[in-house]
Amino acid sequence: MISLKKLNFYIETFFFSAIFLVIFLPRVIFADDAKKSTPGQCYKLSLECDAILIKGNYFKAAQAVYEQDLKNELAKFKGDNDESRYLSNINNYDFYVEPVNDGYKVGVGPTMRPGAPDYFGGIHYVVDAKTFKILKREKVR
Repeated sequence: MISLKKLNFYIETFFFSAIFLVIFLPRVIFADDAKKSTPGQCYKLSLECDAILIKGNYFKAAQAVYEQDLKNELAKFKGDNDESRYLSNINNYDFYVEPVNDGYKVGVGPTMRPGAPDYFGGIHYVVDAKTFKILKREKVR
């Protein structure tokens, strides 16, 4: 006959193992799916976080876009009204970066915030993965 102490130990071990499996097993099983998240899912997740991870190559792609083209685009918005001040400030833009073929697709558009001017659209770029030069530029409205 099993003692009550031993039975209690087995029950606790079973429940701990079950809880461990329920929490961690889906992360292992669906780890590949997490890598295939849609940009929308990643964006929603980033809104819930105080900090985000930026891969170095993604940073370089976004930086290349800014240095080679975007800062000149932002300079076109210079003016004395609120809309111009908002649209000429890089802090008011969101960047989207994803790998494509032998490069990166970088999307840039104004951040949608309460009180911000209604401005829809942005610019999509394709940046070479080796040289970090802009290969393609397309305005989106």
